[in-house]
Amino acid sequence: MTNYDKVQMMLNSYIEWITDVENISLEIEAIQNDYDIAGIEIKEKTGQTYKINNEIETKIINKPEKIKKLEKIKESNMTNIKRLENSLKVLSEFEAKVIQLKYLNSPTASWKTVAYKLNSSISSCRQAKIRAIKKMIPRLCR
Repeated sequence: MTNYDKVQMMLNSYIEWITDVENISLEIEAIQNDYDIAGIEIKEKTGQTYKINNEIETKIINKPEKIKKLEKIKESNMTNIKRLENSLKVLSEFEAKVIQLKYLNSPTASWKTVAYKLNSSISSCRQAKIRAIKKMIPRLCR
């Protein structure tokens, strides 16, 4: 995979990263607010066992680990978002608008819509995208 393809893949993933960060924040909040209180269930003893395992204890023990894992994923996505947004600063105004309209807004616009909004031709917008991605490569592919 070339660096050009990597940057284009990052641009295509931008909206997904944003929604993932929001969803992970909600999931962490739900885990922190989940007290999961239940009664003790007495079952018929089937055989001798030395494993003492309580479902509630297991959930409470695993809770911080699960939160830590989700926070790590969230932090990774936030880093990718910030790197991509910082790489936009080196672009010309026209190139930045093309990238913004084509990749960073939801829903993403077609080339025809991008060209119409920027009062330009489709081919000049596509050329601006190519120039923009080439300028972004040194900042995103290290």
